[in-house]
Amino acid sequence: MVMHKDSPGSQDFLRLAQRPWLRYLILAPFAVGMVLLAGFFFVAFIAFFAVFALGIVLRIWWLRRRISAGMRSPGAVRGQPLDGEYSVVHEDEDEEKRRLRR
Repeated sequence: MVMHKDSPGSQDFLRLAQRPWLRYLILAPFAVGMVLLAGFFFVAFIAFFAVFALGIVLRIWWLRRRISAGMRSPGAVRGQPLDGEYSVVHEDEDEEKRRLRR
């Protein structure tokens, strides 16, 4: 955008160009606002990352707990032995021979 000497905004622009401290005075609140906004987004990102990492850690902990629980025998809970009745079943010898022939 080209400004002519006679336009109303040109005088304001020339004043800013002659006084750099006035330019910095105007830009300082903008720069502070940008730094605060950047800090806010950085903290929000760190918080999101922390929650995500916590979710991953909890998921791994839960899977390890589930796998270790599955390795234990289903009847033995917390180190208690199995207790119950049982009966031994013998197959008929003739049935076993017929099955082996097939």
